Amino acid sequence: MNYTNSPCSSSPVSTTVLPSKCMVCDRPSHGFHCDVATCKGCKTFFRRMFLSDKTQIKCDGNRDCYDLTIRTVPGLSEIAQVLLDNERRQYSQILFDFCLRKQRDGPSRYVELISILGIIEKQQWQLRDFYIVQMRPVLELSPEEHRIKLIDEVFS
Repeated sequence: MNYTNSPCSSSPVSTTVLPSKCMVCDRPSHGFHCDVATCKGCKTFFRRMFLSDKTQIKCDGNRDCYDLTIRTVPGLSEIAQVLLDNERRQYSQILFDFCLRKQRDGPSRYVELISILGIIEKQQWQLRDFYIVQMRPVLELSPEEHRIKLIDEVFS
């Protein structure tokens, strides 16, 4: 099969500087694929989708995805931001491992991914509990209405 005419061939691009991050998932980039700096996982995913003769990729999530590229949330304390970054890293790693590394045909295993969502949710609740324990000294000194507002803002 000749891939040189495909839009996703790994042809040289006029850009000489390789961005350090994948433009799709924000992981470390590997090279230019389809004229976009991507990691190996995203390259493999989009190549498989292109070769599978699916002319259109439809979003099953109503375009309401968990954005892994957003790094800071306005108004969060430094501790909360660190916990959120760790949570995103774990979430990203779980999805990446499950979809692209451990399954032979990776992204087509979306239905099996649903089975690990309970694990992810449990990890998120554990991180929230950990954050509240870390914030206990601040929360104890705050008025009750401020405590409730702070917790609602962080976890809503």
